[in-house]
Amino acid sequence: MAAEDGAMAYWYNLAWPCRSTTSDEAGKVERIGSLSTSYTMKKAKVKKKKKKTVAKDIYDQKILTKKKKKNKKGKKVKVPKKVRVQYVEAKLEQQVITFNTAYHVATGTLDIQSKVEEIRDMIGSSGPLVLGRTYPGTNAYPRVFGKYEMQLTKVDVSAVEFDNLGRWLKADVAFTLTQTKSKKVKKASNKFPGQSAKEVLKFWVENPDEIPKQYESAVKISPDPNVKKMWKKRKEDKKKKKKKKK
Repeated sequence: MAAEDGAMAYWYNLAWPCRSTTSDEAGKVERIGSLSTSYTMKKAKVKKKKKKTVAKDIYDQKILTKKKKKNKKGKKVKVPKKVRVQYVEAKLEQQVITFNTAYHVATGTLDIQSKVEEIRDMIGSSGPLVLGRTYPGTNAYPRVFGKYEMQLTKVDVSAVEFDNLGRWLKADVAFTLTQTKSKKVKKASNKFPGQSAKEVLKFWVENPDEIPKQYESAVKISPDPNVKKMWKKRKEDKKKKKKKKK
């Protein structure tokens, strides 16, 4: 399963475990290697934040206006200047992530041919690529790398070695994940998520404050009742906090 303990990464229903042999479980090492991606700007806009903030000089000191206002002690003090901060918002090109895995019988992948066929059958499937999941009990949360919807678009198989009976002993498999922009694929992926998406959503349902801003849209459109319930409560909690501030 994708969420198995000790996996260094997982995507859709695939996992990359790195576990040693124990008394009741055989070891398996399927490592991700040579991962590559790029972030290319498509276009950029200069925007202004909605809320004004206190202006500061190059020494990080507040810039004061000529206007004065009484403080809590009744003393007149200069009012800080407030401005709308400008920032650059970039729109990126479609992201592509490539990496490879060397599957060996000697490291626990006993039926490499079936593994390759399993991967081949997942071409077109989409889900988050999770890297950096830690062991349970030590802040074990799934961290998404790249865009939330990464579709398997290409699989290259090379360096296959056989034994004398034609059984696969080794194979290098190169994966290409491409950010999908198809609304139909996104809808299907959210309606019938793979294991990696389920694990991410489980964590976010239990820890809604941990949802990264860039993935909020993916959570928002999830049809799962547990996710819907969490999102509704999250919105209500935000409204309550705003009212308290007022």
